[in-house]
Amino acid sequence: MRFSLKRSLRWTAARLSRDGETICRLWAELYGQLAIEEAALLFRLARGKSRIVEIGSYRGKSTIMIATSAGPGSHVWAIDPHIEFAGNGVAGYSDEDQRVLEAALVANNVADRVTHWPISSRAAFARWQAALPVPDLDMVFIDGDHNYAEVLFDLMSWAPHVARGGTIACHDYTHCAGVEQAWSEVIAAHPKLWAPGASARSLIAATRL
Repeated sequence: MRFSLKRSLRWTAARLSRDGETICRLWAELYGQLAIEEAALLFRLARGKSRIVEIGSYRGKSTIMIATSAGPGSHVWAIDPHIEFAGNGVAGYSDEDQRVLEAALVANNVADRVTHWPISSRAAFARWQAALPVPDLDMVFIDGDHNYAEVLFDLMSWAPHVARGGTIACHDYTHCAGVEQAWSEVIAAHPKLWAPGASARSLIAATRL
């Protein structure tokens, strides 16, 4: 009963927020591991952003939240290799996820503002660096491989490309020691570069100063 009440209150809070009906509809319709409060925060963080990189797209819940909020004229680079992986005990991963993601982008009318790179974040970063000039980013959302070394690579690689006033965010900060450690070393340890932002459950964000 207690869990149901808390869940109901979280849902109500999200629904009453700005764009609450859209957030709740997408959250209910799309498959993924974002809690409703996390989805609402991600939606809010993406509002008004133009150039966004997402590391770890899975079946598109976060991708579509971001692209819908950012709106026409924005662009999201969604990076996920969609390789078979046993996961964290909550979900498994496979190339079927890519099909579901791409279909969801079309169904939710955001395919024109999302470029999907079905490659690793390391390969994606090499591709990004090859672009001249390398564009600044308004937002980076990291929810890929939660191994410390991979999160560290993602943060150290992509964070310098976030423009002043831009946002960087990580999912599973409170659930995975590797995410927490890497975030602490790259973002939290540099208060002259990053201001702490909003957080919701296991999603944490910071703003580039």
